Amino acid sequence: MLVVAAVFTFSSRVAIIAAGALKWFQHSCPLFTLPEHSTGATVLLAFVAVPPGTSSLPITRDTAFESSPMLSEEKEDGGDDDDDFQPVQLLKDISGLAYMGDGTFIGVHDAKLREPLPRVSMFRLPTSLGGIKYMSMKPNWPEDRSSNDLESAARIPGTRQVLLCESGDDASELDRIYLAEVGRRSIHIKEHIRWSSFAKAYNVEASAVALTDSGHLFLWAERNSTTIHWRDLQLSPLAIGARGVSSGSGTFELSRDQRHLCDRPVVGLDVDSDGAIYAACSHDIEGEGDFGPYRSGVFRIGRIQADQVKIDQQPTAMTFQDGFKVEAVARADEVPDKFVTKAPMTFIATDDENYGGTLRPVIMT
Repeated sequence: MLVVAAVFTFSSRVAIIAAGALKWFQHSCPLFTLPEHSTGATVLLAFVAVPPGTSSLPITRDTAFESSPMLSEEKEDGGDDDDDFQPVQLLKDISGLAYMGDGTFIGVHDAKLREPLPRVSMFRLPTSLGGIKYMSMKPNWPEDRSSNDLESAARIPGTRQVLLCESGDDASELDRIYLAEVGRRSIHIKEHIRWSSFAKAYNVEASAVALTDSGHLFLWAERNSTTIHWRDLQLSPLAIGARGVSSGSGTFELSRDQRHLCDRPVVGLDVDSDGAIYAACSHDIEGEGDFGPYRSGVFRIGRIQADQVKIDQQPTAMTFQDGFKVEAVARADEVPDKFVTKAPMTFIATDDENYGGTLRPVIMT
């Protein structure tokens, strides 16, 4: 007997009827077996050379339902048991994002001090329907404690190094900035400093690093403020504002409509290779729970030329996202061809709380 089989997935009662037919076929042909963990949602459609004199499949709708391993109608239609549902995605949040220049990103998560949750991940752009790939990283945190509330990540231009920045925790002792070296599949903490060594940090969700004529520059902003601060950055040993070469601040203003859109004016920062400064904002009212709906936007807020930082008084709105709570923006000046993404490209990352998180390219108007 010749049997040709193919596997298909259905979400209708066609699957139920076919499953009943398959039960009959198993009984008639003992050598034909089902996969060990098959369910009624997986149907093996068999095209069989039936010997002469064999009757057609003795199947009715009732016998099909009796033999189906699918949920009963009562549970399918009236049950409220979440055990039968699977998460749509495993990624829960991205609080900060840094593009590493090869189609990969380093992302941080805002796990609190004693929470057994991921803190740093590596993301790779999709090349197929398989989607975004990610890998949870395990940095060598200092012996006294792991990270607390990482809210931003900033790549050091031209290197494989990133700054992983805690929020500051209302100017408490939990206010570290970690310098890390990123490998192909690893991340190594080299050293760390505290925000309090150069500034008071209450709830910083945005940071970036730029390369200027005078050296590296570290930029940051508090979540609820439209003021951008900057200080000179030294990498060996790690220090911010130690040389006093460049320090300052600048403030932009949101229009009334923009303020209505973004009650959190700066939740992400990045500087591209041309010196343009980008900021992400979001709408997430405290006390409204973690179910949204959210709104977000990305603005161009200024430029760095030579060693001068200029913050525009009126930012330029570039793109808006309804339904998402953006917490990071990252500019990609170059993207390898295999990722089929035209560069330069702007990427956003979201922390949509109970709706999870994601990473997406966006069109800048």
